[in-house]
Amino acid sequence: MLPLWTTVLSPRARASRTALRRRQVLARGERIDRLMDQSEGLRNSADRFHRVGVSLRRKMWWQNKKMWLIAIVILLVLIFIIFLSVCFSGGNCFKS
Repeated sequence: MLPLWTTVLSPRARASRTALRRRQVLARGERIDRLMDQSEGLRNSADRFHRVGVSLRRKMWWQNKKMWLIAIVILLVLIFIIFLSVCFSGGNCFKS
């Protein structure tokens, strides 16, 4: 036995309802495709952001190490200059 609504609707109304449902399914498919494209774009953006972040972190790490190296070299040069100025100004550097 068929449901009541199928017997009440005319064949034209059923065809119209079927066409409407088909259009809705197609529209839903298009929305799903659009969402998939957007999610792929977001994934690509996230990958690019991650790569740039890693690259920037490495660059800053090396820059920090270079600054420390420069500071240590400057400090050693200053200590050497002070040592030489004390030794050559009459100080007793290596004499026992």
